[in-house]
Amino acid sequence: MSAFSNLHAIATFWYRPIQTVRGLVKQGQGHAVACANAGLLGMVTSLRFCLGSAEGAAAMFYWLPAGFLGGLGILYFLALLVRNFGRWLGGHARLQAIRTALGMACLPWLLLCCLLTASLFSGMDAAAVASFWPVFFVLFIYSYVLLLLSVMTVLGIGALRTTLTLAISFVVAFFLLSAIARVFFSPV
Repeated sequence: MSAFSNLHAIATFWYRPIQTVRGLVKQGQGHAVACANAGLLGMVTSLRFCLGSAEGAAAMFYWLPAGFLGGLGILYFLALLVRNFGRWLGGHARLQAIRTALGMACLPWLLLCCLLTASLFSGMDAAAVASFWPVFFVLFIYSYVLLLLSVMTVLGIGALRTTLTLAISFVVAFFLLSAIARVFFSPV
């Protein structure tokens, strides 16, 4: 996929998510961009650990790659859960198509996390950050709508079934990953 079509897919996803995801899946493209989006979302999320660490900037050398790999791992794991639970509700899709849809749906979440991270770590007062709640709320709702539309397009099921599939997948992923994290990272 050329750089122009990558940028075109990223730009059109914001206002035509169904057609963009359908076109990417039909052409077998967009998987690398989707994985990069998920990895970047993991890196932005891991910035909280980098900047809050006692080591300072030296912590970036291991937290940022760990965040990228964590974002990719969560994308692959969540795609597996969405496919399996989506089958229970009548959806049929390949794993690569679901990963493409989920990864493209990471774009607005990436913007939301970047805005929130930049506002929190720029030295702004917490009350000033809290005054932007309408912007964050609208972006949160729009991000969920884009996630719902992209996964609904790939699975081929309705909005209610897709919402149920995503809810079950997120709950299972959250509890399983938190249990694994508790086993490996909790003090003995």
